[in-house]
Amino acid sequence: MTVSESPHPKFIQSIFAGLEHWDNRTYQLDDNKIRGLDSERANLFRIVQYGLAESQTLGKTASVVLQTFPLIERHGYWQEWIPVLEKAIAKYDNEQSQQKFKLLNQLGQLHRFESQWEQGFHAHKTAMELAHRQENDQLIAECDFHLSELFLRQRRYVEAEKHALSAFTTFTNIQATGKWLAVTLTTLGELARYQGDLELADNRLVQALTHWREVGTPVRVARALNDLALVRLDAGMLQKAQKAFLDAAEILEPTTYELDKTMVQINLGALAFEQEDWQTAEAMFRKADSLYLRQSRHLAYRALVANNLGNTLKELRKYKEAVSFLQEAIRLWIKVGDALELANSKGTLAEIAEIEGRLGESCSLFKEALALVQNQKDDAKAKELQVTFLKSIEQVCKDEAA
Repeated sequence: MTVSESPHPKFIQSIFAGLEHWDNRTYQLDDNKIRGLDSERANLFRIVQYGLAESQTLGKTASVVLQTFPLIERHGYWQEWIPVLEKAIAKYDNEQSQQKFKLLNQLGQLHRFESQWEQGFHAHKTAMELAHRQENDQLIAECDFHLSELFLRQRRYVEAEKHALSAFTTFTNIQATGKWLAVTLTTLGELARYQGDLELADNRLVQALTHWREVGTPVRVARALNDLALVRLDAGMLQKAQKAFLDAAEILEPTTYELDKTMVQINLGALAFEQEDWQTAEAMFRKADSLYLRQSRHLAYRALVANNLGNTLKELRKYKEAVSFLQEAIRLWIKVGDALELANSKGTLAEIAEIEGRLGESCSLFKEALALVQNQKDDAKAKELQVTFLKSIEQVCKDEAA
């Protein structure tokens, strides 16, 4: 029998039985559960498809989908699950449904992971409309948080801060759980870091870390340590940064959170790069450039590793290989839609062209890089790159003309 045929009551019962099995399997997914569940995800996906085809099984199916989100998020199964969430949302006639609200915000996150900004915005705004109709402050604040994350990843800092501060104020007033205070403080900390206010960023991320320790979620503690270490790395507090990175790595070691482990490896490489320990930096970035990462949908992290290897190999005078990695980074940054990081990779490629005497190519690349960051006035890194590119253009293009 296909899902399009009129179902027999016994068939509906079998769907319910299958959904009940997966409802139990996906309840409160933790590291161990996800490890065992991943190899069976095809069966999970199949029962969800059957469940969505019948109105009688919609509620139970939505419950399974919502509980499965940690697996979908961690392993990058975004593309295959986006249509599933869209179908589930379209089935709901009840605008008061909490499930519909949660599905919309999960859908918005999946679109964000895919850099599908407009679709993500639409999903979160639709959820916000539902929350306002219900006059539910908790749900409104959750939507504000998700919108702040969406705008942050686009480097639209004014909108991101507006929504993050609104979320934090509401979560504080209604005495929300520590989880919601922690995630919002993390976003606010990242915003401060990107805009160059490292003292404020440090303060906010220390508060977030405190909340995560109270909540007692180890992977979240590790992520908070990693975020805090990045701020301290930017501030030149290298010993404090290294300790926080290593503490995060120790927490993650016995888990299967491969992306989080990769993030720490990338950042330890960045620390070694800052110390001009090029060999250690190269080793850490090559470790991060794993088969897991290369086969994943985490394009931004793949681009970051390729960029960092390109920069490190440039310092080691391995120019041919450096160019190869930088070209890969550029290809991925274009897919991700990150103009700032694209400019950064193009700038390094321009430096190599200058070293090798290809001044015309170097001049053109520096100009392309500058054009990408000229309108990013709120980003501290963009401001630094503008100064660097302008100086390089003045020198390289003058020499090329001569």
